[in-house]
Parts: sequence; structure tokens; C-alpha cells
Amino acid sequence: LICAAKKYWRKADFDSRVYKLFEAFQSLEDSVFRLDEKGSAAGYKQSTAEILRMLGVIDTAEIHPDCPDLRIGDEQARMREALLRPMRIAERMNIPFYSFAS
Repeated sequence: LICAAKKYWRKADFDSRVYKLFEAFQSLEDSVFRLDEKGSAAGYKQSTAEILRMLGVIDTAEIHPDCPDLRIGDEQARMREALLRPMRIAERMNIPFYSFAS
């Protein structure tokens, strides 16, 4: 999404939809880097792994077994919901390679 946003930003005929793209990315980032009850965002590793698995970049969302930074609850469902807006914007703007893995 960032690469697509950069492309839209630099176009000679500026496409104002880039603002929607930035907003969608920011909302996803807010979900990934949300703070836990201790004020730590260290669980971003698990959130990121879930997103990369859903996009088909990696095969499993497992993080290193020695990593203590696990999110509480259903992180897969939470990240799927967080991806809805960016996916919708990517589809509307015909941004390739940004969809759920089949």
C-alpha cells in the first residue's frame, strides 16, 4: 500500500484518492501497533505474522517459540477485520497483489 500511495502521490495528475489510501494504511497500523494493558506494542510481531499469512506472504502465523509477546484473544479475527478497509481501498484503486490469499 505504501508503494501504491507513493506512486499516486507523485503522479503529474495528482490523484486525491491517495488520502484515502493513507487513511486506510493508518487504520491498519493502529490495529497492528496497539498497546496492551502494560502500554507495550510488542505484540505487533504476532499481528504482523497474521496479516502476512492472510496475504499469502508466509505459510504460517507462528512467531518464534521463545517470543513472549503474544496477543490475548483471537488475533486472526482482529487482523482480518483491520484489513477490511485497506482491502476495500486497494480494490477500488486497482492496486495489485493486495488481497486475501486464496
